[in-house]
Amino acid sequence: MKIENFIINENASILDVIKKIQQNLNRAVLVMNRDEIVIGIISEGDILRSLILSKDIRGICKNIMKKSFYFQKKKNIKEARMIFKKKQISIIPILDDELKLKEVITLEDII
Repeated sequence: MKIENFIINENASILDVIKKIQQNLNRAVLVMNRDEIVIGIISEGDILRSLILSKDIRGICKNIMKKSFYFQKKKNIKEARMIFKKKQISIIPILDDELKLKEVITLEDII
């Protein structure tokens, strides 16, 4: 799957995030700033929590993203498998030293 299916701009709407998740079929997207640095992640659970808290679906996704997320600097499938199992997440980004996205490991890649 194309890496573009896993990223969204920090100023996109929550509705845009929902559409992107439907596109990538992976329950989460990575949030990037205008410098193409990964600054967070948004999962389906984050969207549901925001809706329960009466957030506007057209509101900016940056306001609901998690700033803390698991990532790797070098692709390590064995380590990724342990993280997926322990943390029950659906994607792990591979980032360079500047936190720019190089690749994405999905749960589907592991299975």
